[in-house]
Amino acid sequence: MFKESSHNDHNWLLHENMSYSFNDHGDKKEKLEKNREAALRCRQKKKKWIKELEDCLDVTERKNKELVEQVNQLKDESIYLRNLLLTHGNCDCAIVQNYLCQTSKRLAEI
Repeated sequence: MFKESSHNDHNWLLHENMSYSFNDHGDKKEKLEKNREAALRCRQKKKKWIKELEDCLDVTERKNKELVEQVNQLKDESIYLRNLLLTHGNCDCAIVQNYLCQTSKRLAEI
């Protein structure tokens, strides 16, 4: 009915219906304690990983916000400079006249 077999350096009893039971109550306690410790390490490792991920998210969101603000500032500056150039539409500067001509062509194509 019972057949003794060795499995992972533990003495197990193999029943005819293929269920295992511990031969010694101490082995079971030891295995449960090791399992608890492993589960605790796993939970701690997961918490650490989540914390690192959240820290990375915070840094990335902060950097994104800074970049969005910088883009908006650059857009505003670009608009300001274009308007400044338009106020010089009657000046004889070749660079200004060339820019105005190119801008007019681009606007006409739209």
